[in-house]
Amino acid sequence: MSMTVYPRSFTTGYVNRVLTTGTTGNNRRRTPLAAPTIDGANSRQQLFHITLPLLRPTLLFCLVMSVLGSFQVFGQSYVLFAPGSGPARSGLTLALYMYQQGFSQYEIGYGAAIAYLLFALVLLLTLVQFRLFREEAR
Repeated sequence: MSMTVYPRSFTTGYVNRVLTTGTTGNNRRRTPLAAPTIDGANSRQQLFHITLPLLRPTLLFCLVMSVLGSFQVFGQSYVLFAPGSGPARSGLTLALYMYQQGFSQYEIGYGAAIAYLLFALVLLLTLVQFRLFREEAR
């Protein structure tokens, strides 16, 4: 439980700030809400058809940065669980495992291979996120 709550406590304010800036940052984002109100659209229709499509790039940015941050968790797991401790190494993250293999056990090649695997995994997930958030051609 502590490994899921503790790292997220650092990024919650950042994501909140980025989303707040995304919704109120530009005057051009407030203007599209005037016409549907006059036309009789309710707040749910405005949210799903105007606000969320305008926030799509901001949501993509927050999602990509959150996934990158979750793969880079090292310090929290290193502090909470000393290397090799914890029940069945439950606090072992990929970054901590890479550190242990490369520097604690002097398996530099294996640690570098884990780093390349981490890069490939993050790249793949980022490409999937970009594909899911791609706007449809109209």
